[in-house]
Amino acid sequence: MKVFHYFASLYNLFMWIQRDIVFISFHVNLCKIYMLQNKIVINIQTNCEKCRTYAMKEAVKASGANSVELQGESKNRMVVIGEGVDAAALTKSVRKKIKNASLEIVQQLKLEGK
Repeated sequence: MKVFHYFASLYNLFMWIQRDIVFISFHVNLCKIYMLQNKIVINIQTNCEKCRTYAMKEAVKASGANSVELQGESKNRMVVIGEGVDAAALTKSVRKKIKNASLEIVQQLKLEGK
């Protein structure tokens, strides 16, 4: 009787673990579906290429950043596209590096094909 009880408890444990794995994978897939990409535009006021490089390196370090590029005639606008990027924290970290940075635009990008 003890052997049967042992196998029954192992079976229940296995079913509990399997149920949790299915729930976790469903939750992760659901989060991936609803995670939207943000477009963040930061105005950086600097004249030297070295400072622009510092700013871009700091933006790439941000968690969730997919792409970073400089736009504008004098390369004074940094555009960061990514999922779940904190715009205020990103601006603050860039400002620590190059001293002159201000947040211009934060907008959500529409998902293509969905």
